[in-house]
Amino acid sequence: MVIVGLRGLSYEDKTKVFIVLGFSVVFLGILGALIYPIMSHGTNIFEVASPKGQPLLIRNLTVGDVSYKDVVALNPYYNNLIIHSSKEGAGNVTITLETPGWCVDLWIWGGKEKGWVLKSNCSRSVSLSYYSFDVRPAHESGELYWYLGAGSMLVFHKEGKIDNYEKVAFKVKYKGKEDEGSFLVSLGRR
Repeated sequence: MVIVGLRGLSYEDKTKVFIVLGFSVVFLGILGALIYPIMSHGTNIFEVASPKGQPLLIRNLTVGDVSYKDVVALNPYYNNLIIHSSKEGAGNVTITLETPGWCVDLWIWGGKEKGWVLKSNCSRSVSLSYYSFDVRPAHESGELYWYLGAGSMLVFHKEGKIDNYEKVAFKVKYKGKEDEGSFLVSLGRR
């Protein structure tokens, strides 16, 4: 391969030019990899990381003195409600159901004396404090993952027949940011 302008150079000089070009490309690639996280740090991320359409098994559940049959519980024990964000701070997280026929109960741990307290019964929309989540850093970029904390539980249920792999969709809103989450109701082996 002959590059125009290098015809008059000796073999050694051409080799030096190609080595310098090779090192320049590698240097610019490394520099770009270092600068990109700094330049993209200002982006404000807010998204539901989980559930995003995966099947969740229905179960029978007793919370306090309430017994449920065929419900899906989002709770910290299974880490099945996770929000990916780049910002944190006081504010409420609102979860609004989109799928007709479904509702959600919000349970909050009231301590040893009170036990589990029902804060919202069969609602289409519930509001959780930011402090209901355990916030953990993802990596050095400053992004965060919010896991539903040990003191909160969301119980999704439906009056009537539940179809296998029925989709339940909801929206999550926090400080003007909004994203969608969903899960498929798995009936398991029946």
